[in-house]
Amino acid sequence: MEDNPSDKLTKAQKLPLIREYRAAWDNVHTEETARQGKSIPMKFDGLAWELGGGVLAESIWAKGVQFRQLPSRIRGISEHTWTTSFSLNMDDFTIDPGQDLLAALERVSSNQSVLPSFCCCPPSHEECLLDILSTYVLCRRESDIHWQANLLPVNVSAIHIRTAFEIRINGDLLGILARQESYHINQTWSCINVWNWRTGEHLLSSTEQPLSFLFMGDRYLLTLKPPDILEGPAIVVHDIFVPSRRWMFQLPLVQGTVGGGSPGEGGGRILIREMNFISETGLYPNLDVVSEPGATWRPSTMLSPFYVARREKLIVLVMNLIFNRRQPMVSLTVSTLSSRLLACIEAVEPPIEGVDRRIMWQDWGDKNCRMGYWPNRWDGGWPCVSTYGTKYACLEKNRVTLYDFNQPAVRHGASRNGDHEGSNSTEYVMHSTDLETGFFDKPVVTSLPYRKRTPENPHIALIP
Repeated sequence: MEDNPSDKLTKAQKLPLIREYRAAWDNVHTEETARQGKSIPMKFDGLAWELGGGVLAESIWAKGVQFRQLPSRIRGISEHTWTTSFSLNMDDFTIDPGQDLLAALERVSSNQSVLPSFCCCPPSHEECLLDILSTYVLCRRESDIHWQANLLPVNVSAIHIRTAFEIRINGDLLGILARQESYHINQTWSCINVWNWRTGEHLLSSTEQPLSFLFMGDRYLLTLKPPDILEGPAIVVHDIFVPSRRWMFQLPLVQGTVGGGSPGEGGGRILIREMNFISETGLYPNLDVVSEPGATWRPSTMLSPFYVARREKLIVLVMNLIFNRRQPMVSLTVSTLSSRLLACIEAVEPPIEGVDRRIMWQDWGDKNCRMGYWPNRWDGGWPCVSTYGTKYACLEKNRVTLYDFNQPAVRHGASRNGDHEGSNSTEYVMHSTDLETGFFDKPVVTSLPYRKRTPENPHIALIP
């Protein structure tokens, strides 16, 4: 947790509230919690939604966005709703409650388009120019352009109809990932760009086919790099203000992805989000990264008396693996903390300009990650997982199960309950685990402690 300095409560007054808040998380799946809880249904009549900063935002078809401030009895936050109306053909959006900010992507018909002020389109875009994507930075409570924005609607991409997008906000930074999906290797393409939305300055561009991205603080951008003929997938951390400085965190190597015979000697293909890459034997049908959209935001002063620590963000990588066509596909997760990645960056020599600083899996993954099986086979779409600070929840056998990587809380709970034991269906995992899949070149042993909570009642699936 992180203290809100704007709150007027004393430390003595905050301490019992923090204890009550932690106790509520410890008993999240009990029947008593279910009776006291409140259901907040989603509308699902729009195309996009986002949950972050204690606010649920849902698009309303052709009308705008409805916002709902989620209540918190312990922190004294009341529930209220409001709607921001505008007539945009909105493709996607993101919010920052702390800055009263909404950034929206709009598709504009090509016959109404003007020359984009910045274009991040694939080389063959002249043949597939169908739409123009515009970016608007708006106030959440009004449909006007945000009073501090100099990014007045800026056309960011000439796009193909199969192009998908991700948009994220972090402080003054606005990032947009465009990904054109194709079944043909010579037509795959993706690109990420970062701007300062207050000044309109373009800060970073990457066309190395990133699959997903997120901000780590005010300086670093994390992207997910797909595998290629020489190496497996990797987490790449970019210095936004010095784009030539990059750190590449290698993930475990699938057998045969480096070295060995040519693809014609029994090799396979890697299929990632419908993008094809040559490999030797291993296949990655799907790969994605999930994290809370705004854990590094500057929180609203109304969120008192404390909030989730901004430097400690859980990052969950979800992947599908197929070693050969005679074995079933396996879905795996790699969980780590943003603070662990930042510590690794600070511990190594800075990259030489234009040369990536590579950090091998055995040098960072064993102690800073936890790798495990995904409870259900992932279909390759948006992973059905919700993250909040150092926690994530997913569906396991029709029950919502909560994984918590809050290291002080995990160590404290394990000292009282012991490894692999706990109350209220809580399991503490403190020891190293060996993921015996037979997929990787070397044994994958990971040791990041965590605790897992499952509901006592199979029909209860609540998170406060």
